[in-house]
Amino acid sequence: NEVARFAKDVLKIKNVTIEVLEAAPTPTQELLQAILSELQGIHQLLKERS
Repeated sequence: NEVARFAKDVLKIKNVTIEVLEAAPTPTQELLQAILSELQGIHQLLKERS
């Protein structure tokens, strides 16, 4: 991880812990997820018909 390397090498911090937190979904992300789900359903339906 570049952040941990920077903290150790440049800032000379000995013990570095990096924690990544998942952000709450935005309305755009929720819409894109809904679109993806619909497309996956259509894809599955088309596969079953062929």
